[in-house]
Amino acid sequence: MEVIDDADVCSSGSEAVVVEEENQEHAKEHASKNADQKSSRHKRDALREKSRQKRVHAQLEAKLQTMPLPPGWVRVASKSKPGAFYYAHPATKRTQAHPPATMYEGLPEPSKVLTPVRDIVQDAADAARKAEAKKKEREAEDGRLGRVDLAVLISWSYLAEEKARLAAKEEAARMRRKRDEEAAADEEVIRKAREKRALAPKESFEEAQAPERKEKRKATGVRFDTAKGAQDENGSPLAGSDSEELDLYRLRDQFRAKVAATSAPVFDDLEEAGLGRWVGGVVHGWFAGKKALDRGCLEEAEEGCNGGCLDGGNCVEEERKQFKKLKKSLFQMIFTCRCRGRKPSRSQRSHDVPPV
Repeated sequence: MEVIDDADVCSSGSEAVVVEEENQEHAKEHASKNADQKSSRHKRDALREKSRQKRVHAQLEAKLQTMPLPPGWVRVASKSKPGAFYYAHPATKRTQAHPPATMYEGLPEPSKVLTPVRDIVQDAADAARKAEAKKKEREAEDGRLGRVDLAVLISWSYLAEEKARLAAKEEAARMRRKRDEEAAADEEVIRKAREKRALAPKESFEEAQAPERKEKRKATGVRFDTAKGAQDENGSPLAGSDSEELDLYRLRDQFRAKVAATSAPVFDDLEEAGLGRWVGGVVHGWFAGKKALDRGCLEEAEEGCNGGCLDGGNCVEEERKQFKKLKKSLFQMIFTCRCRGRKPSRSQRSHDVPPV
């Protein structure tokens, strides 16, 4: 016989109680939330109904104010409440806030006017019935579409595919015919050009291939006449001739002469001649010494260096090192003289040599 432990029974029972309490608390919270939602909805509906009643009452009061009063009654503006009126009967000395009873003839009872025509619950029920009817109608429509014969759908899809295939085939054939027509037209043009070239003489063909180029003129308002007019023996136009002011050649020569005069370095004749002789002698002497040194002839190198060295001709002992220094100093001096366009300094003139 199986023995049940009391501790296990107690623990399972306590756990069941805890779960049941949690479920009850959850149900209470859910009910409170629903109650809060219902209460808020009822409050909102009550406010809407109250505002509607006020609006209906205001419309009724406005309509009553426009109606004529019974005999003996007058409408008096209230002093305590601006915009309000009260009704008085001077003969009987009677006052009242509402219009007289005879003014309500032909109007609905105030109780019927102020009460809502339809209830909110009834409106909600009608909306639910309409939604249910629409849902059933939609389901019925889906059922009718689902019962369509499968063979009909397959035939429709096959016909659509066949139609698309035929359209693509026709489009490809049309593009192919268009391409063939364009190629035939190009070949016809080439054939006619070759026939024309073969039948035409050679001279006309060369003229057509290389037409004479005409001088283009700028489209300006003034037309200059470049033709030379009357000139004297030196070639300048005579005074008073038509081409004196419009002689473009004369203006061009003057401009070139002015540019040449301003851009060329200014040297005296003697200084320019001396600079040329000095540079020529240095270059000639250096090349002569270099050639002699390459041939191994020291005597000829010494003679050549006497004309080209800057230290007076003592380059035999230093041999090639002195020629390297000479080459460097020589090219620096030539570059300085040519770029700056000036005569050499006194220190450089001390090493001048006579022209060779």
